[in-house]
Amino acid sequence: TTDPTLEAAVVAALVETHELRRAASRATCRDFVELARCFAAEATARREALEATQKRKAAGLRELARARGEVAAMQGELAAQNKALEAQEASARDQLEKMVADQQAAEAKQARGKQLSAELALKGGDIASRKKAAEEELAQAEPALLSARKAVQGIKKTQLDELRSLRNPPIQAK
Repeated sequence: TTDPTLEAAVVAALVETHELRRAASRATCRDFVELARCFAAEATARREALEATQKRKAAGLRELARARGEVAAMQGELAAQNKALEAQEASARDQLEKMVADQQAAEAKQARGKQLSAELALKGGDIASRKKAAEEELAQAEPALLSARKAVQGIKKTQLDELRSLRNPPIQAK
């Protein structure tokens, strides 16, 4: 699974390192093999570290994608809830306006009722005074009525017919 170009480059680098080392000092084949083993172990360790890092990054990216989906879903829910809240606020605002209008109408009716009560009390006082005056007048006129009734009781029908037959009745009869 190793890249053939990478493998060839690694082998070439090891061979060149071995030759340079050999020219500089007396290195043995065993030193070269040990160098190759150390290099391979280091390369394996770094590859494993790189793969672990890539796995963490891939897992992080998957987690970010999942979180992005959740955020999008939550934003959708939030938009729906905001819309419902706006509808509720509009309804509450309408109800409040209706309540204010009803309260103003009730206050106007109450004020009109107080005004009518005051007018009624005033008229009631006027009616009472007029009634008292009428009763006083009636009390004064009642004796005259009673005496007129007594006087009229003595008149007979024939006397009334006689008065009617006259062309010019006397002034007292008119």
